[in-house]
Amino acid sequence: MEAINIVRDDNTQVYNKILFERPISRVHARKIGLLAGKHASLKKVSDAYQIIGALNHDLTIVAEEELKEHNVPAEVYLYGSKKASNPYVNSDEALYSLENCNYVVAGMDIEINSRLQIFLEKFIKSRNAPIIFSTDSIALFKLSPKLLVVRTGDLFICNTKSLIELAEYTNAPVSFKENNGILNKLNLLQSLAQQLQAHIICIENYQVLSSSYTDSGRAGVVNIKNPQDISIDYLYIPILTSLLCDVPNPEIDLLDRILTAGYLLRTSLASENDFIQKLKNVIKQD
Repeated sequence: MEAINIVRDDNTQVYNKILFERPISRVHARKIGLLAGKHASLKKVSDAYQIIGALNHDLTIVAEEELKEHNVPAEVYLYGSKKASNPYVNSDEALYSLENCNYVVAGMDIEINSRLQIFLEKFIKSRNAPIIFSTDSIALFKLSPKLLVVRTGDLFICNTKSLIELAEYTNAPVSFKENNGILNKLNLLQSLAQQLQAHIICIENYQVLSSSYTDSGRAGVVNIKNPQDISIDYLYIPILTSLLCDVPNPEIDLLDRILTAGYLLRTSLASENDFIQKLKNVIKQD
């Protein structure tokens, strides 16, 4: 394993550059897809929608049918089917709605059961563009680890426990325990990034760590002040995904975008005011 150059979140020039070059209108808005599971709350989905809108992009939501009762807005609700080979009666409609999304987040508060497993397998096999896998979707690869063999450029944004599970499912050549230090954790991220040809982000309530298969010599570290000790992944993911959609080839300065997303998250969380409004104010100031 090569030595890692740790890039910390203290370079304001990086943030200023990324935010200054952002599109200032919705003329060039891109589409972001989100698969919302039956346990997703209206607040979480609404926050994702508002964050992506504040950053001048559009959100397409595919949701399990239970969310319709809770007034969660979606372009497509997934209705269960009795056919084992076709888990939802409108699977094709859902896949089509996600087809033109630049990134798809899979997913928010999803629970991997046999029905969703089959749908996600079809989705992954049908998609060449990047997918963002969350903590909730890692269980998918326990039964289907080969889904990742032919893919490159995906993002995994997960907590430490899920990344350890991912390493086990994919036989990553690294040993790690949850109580190991930051350098050992970065080695885990680096190993997974190279093995999966992906970008790996470990997100906990107070810290964001990252490693990329395209930049194996460097790793990002963002420290977050989180006085309420809330889960921050559902806020961080739409911020980062929006920044990735700002440019045609985000891999050129991917680490800078990961750090900038952390900066926006940290700055907005530090305020006692509404998170979304604070985020909008920070974007306008920069």
